[in-house]
Amino acid sequence: MNRSILRRRHAIGALAAAAVLAPATEAAASKIVYSCAPELCVVDPATGASARLTSDGERSPYRWPAISRDGRTLVAARGGDVMRGGYGGNLTERWAGWRDMNDVAISPDGSGVAESHSYVENRFGCPLTGGCLQLVDQSAAFFTTGTPPAERSSRHPGGGGVGFLGDGSLLSSRYTIGDELHSICVISAPGTDASSECRTPITSPTTLSSPDGSPDSRLIAVTVGEPAPSEESAVRLYDAAGGGEVRRLASGWAPSFSPDGRQVAFTTPDGWIAVVATRGGRARKLVRGSTPAWGGGAAPGPALAAKKLRYRGGAIPVKVRCGGPGACRGSVRIAKGKRALATASYRVASGRAATVRVRPSAAGRRTIAAARSHRVTVRLAPAGGRAISTAATLRR
Repeated sequence: MNRSILRRRHAIGALAAAAVLAPATEAAASKIVYSCAPELCVVDPATGASARLTSDGERSPYRWPAISRDGRTLVAARGGDVMRGGYGGNLTERWAGWRDMNDVAISPDGSGVAESHSYVENRFGCPLTGGCLQLVDQSAAFFTTGTPPAERSSRHPGGGGVGFLGDGSLLSSRYTIGDELHSICVISAPGTDASSECRTPITSPTTLSSPDGSPDSRLIAVTVGEPAPSEESAVRLYDAAGGGEVRRLASGWAPSFSPDGRQVAFTTPDGWIAVVATRGGRARKLVRGSTPAWGGGAAPGPALAAKKLRYRGGAIPVKVRCGGPGACRGSVRIAKGKRALATASYRVASGRAATVRVRPSAAGRRTIAAARSHRVTVRLAPAGGRAISTAATLRR
């Protein structure tokens, strides 16, 4: 056989093998904002490290947080107002509001906010018979854009929760009294002349609430009431186009898709924030709280800034980066296999990176001296949350 052809075949085989053996690309950084009443908190879905975001909730508790796709804009209900602010601090700008709100959602691009409310009013009517008392259902969903005082709002059918598909379509849960039927209304162009059009791909005789759409607009996660006499609810996935049920994910409520659409965060019946893969499987609990909202961007907690380490001057400099609104503190441990080489404590200011000089033990120095290069594991254990282990190379 011609050697050049043979070499090409070997090269193709090597590339194919490398493609098979190459690790999957790591998911982009993301964070889950949730209610830790009366404040808002944030948790890293990968590590479980959490931090408090707001500090003024005692005056008026935050409820129903929502976050834009890029993780930069945050909204939440406070009393009868929907408040807005940048990620990382108190929400100080009133954007919209109504009485008896039961859900809040922000459009993927952060340009609009939706709120859901449900209540009835007593009104006098029947003028031909001298007047009578009527109950008027005021359940609805409002979509608001613009900046106060020049904001614009549109009313839509609803009352049981709101959310968005990745393409910006508004999702609204509604109940039709005459038909005794619950449905999810999809409004493809909220706030426009075509905004009155409501497509209802999902219907159910049991309650449907707090819908959320996947980033690719193909799936809708909904809180579905279990059949009577049960008072429990479950998070279920539906096909956004045809409305068919895809699968039941877990018992719980208030689902929120991850930015890559591969996972759903929700509130468990016993009051935890948990995540589960959209393909199904066992849910993983993260932290106590409720009503999660999943957005992009750096999550709180520490991270190893460089995976190439050097032993010099009797210490190993380790660069630690701190994400999130609060300072990061804890311990760092460098190990080769099960054998610890060096340990130290760290404290890094929020949004900064710092170098921690980790001094090996006597046994660690002997291990390091035995070879010029070592494959090690760097374990960052924050004061709160799960430890993070990262593979690294240590040279002397």
